[in-house]
Amino acid sequence: MKLSHFYFICIMLLICVFSACSDMNDLHDQYLRQGEFIYTGHVDSAKCFAGNNKILLRYWTSDPKAKKLLVYWSSRSDSLLLDIPEKNIRDSTEVYITNMEEGSYYFELFTFNKELKNRSVAHNIEGNVYGSSYQATLRDRGIKSISYDAATENLIIYWSGSIQNSVGNEITYRSNTDEIIYKWVLPNDKETLLENISNDVNYRTAFLPETNAIDTFYTNWKKVELNFPLKE
Repeated sequence: MKLSHFYFICIMLLICVFSACSDMNDLHDQYLRQGEFIYTGHVDSAKCFAGNNKILLRYWTSDPKAKKLLVYWSSRSDSLLLDIPEKNIRDSTEVYITNMEEGSYYFELFTFNKELKNRSVAHNIEGNVYGSSYQATLRDRGIKSISYDAATENLIIYWSGSIQNSVGNEITYRSNTDEIIYKWVLPNDKETLLENISNDVNYRTAFLPETNAIDTFYTNWKKVELNFPLKE
């Protein structure tokens, strides 16, 4: 009886093995009947650069079959379909997406072949757009004091501390030869010399919302109040 019981177990095991193999073959045959699905190579990498109501998208692709790019954002309520130009695989392609509302965005990038088939897997990237709300938060760099030498007609502006995200100040003034002079002041400059000054000293402060932003934001021009007479 022990031997009969052993044979029975072996037979049942063989039945289970053949049944599993049959199921696997059926599944494999099903996919073979459907045909092989070939994906287009996805975007290799991408970067977003913030702008003023726009964004710059820079991406790289290496699959020569990738001829179209589909970009989704705003939960796929907005999209853009573009041709991928012929290029060296090491070169990037740049796309400006304009007329965008201020805020943070999540982008999905898909590639297709030239017939808009064989969609790739998604490449996801996030980016920011700035506008009037960011502009409203900007403040001019302060001026601590001003000194003027009437003999040389030179003026020195002494600045307060630097401001976060500021990239500098732009100054304009009228010289004693009636020229409009433009001068750039770096964020950490403590003082600025204006030579041969006559009148009309104005300045504004420049900002980049992000280090790699494509647009510079400026405060409104502000007149420098001078408490001493200048030569006309």
